[in-house]
Amino acid sequence: MSLLKVIIAVLAVGVFLYWKNITPIDLPIVETPTPLSQMKNINVIRVVDGDTIICDINNNNRERIRFIGIDTPEIGHRNQKEREFANKAKDFVERHLSNNLITLEFEKQLRDRYGRLLAHVWLGRVNFQSLLLESGLARAMTVSPYTKYQALYQEKEGEARDNMVGLWEDH
Repeated sequence: MSLLKVIIAVLAVGVFLYWKNITPIDLPIVETPTPLSQMKNINVIRVVDGDTIICDINNNNRERIRFIGIDTPEIGHRNQKEREFANKAKDFVERHLSNNLITLEFEKQLRDRYGRLLAHVWLGRVNFQSLLLESGLARAMTVSPYTKYQALYQEKEGEARDNMVGLWEDH
């Protein structure tokens, strides 16, 4: 944003506050995002499974990324249907994310107990977890404090269920 636009915006807010007789003390406190709230242009170098990838961050610093808000069937599950959809989910992720640049969006806690980075994954302007859910290849999974897109993820899972897609074909 140009300096002129910033000055105009600040003046507009000042005039509005003066007109409404609002003092700065009356304004809600908004938490400023941390510098690590988002990382752009991250290269996906390997897909582990349907909800975990390995990315190259900061030139050859490889990190394991676990998708927040969803769970896909585990590869090697003893149930044949779960195994089948685990492989379909992994193939879906490989097809869309391998050797692609993504954006990672973080919430309050950066890592899980296994040391993986926890993130919402964006492919362009599309939330990738929502694609997995609407394709019926994942289940919405809310673990506090990671609730930012909880409603979206539950909605997308509901659409897959209603349309009997993927995991929900037989339900």
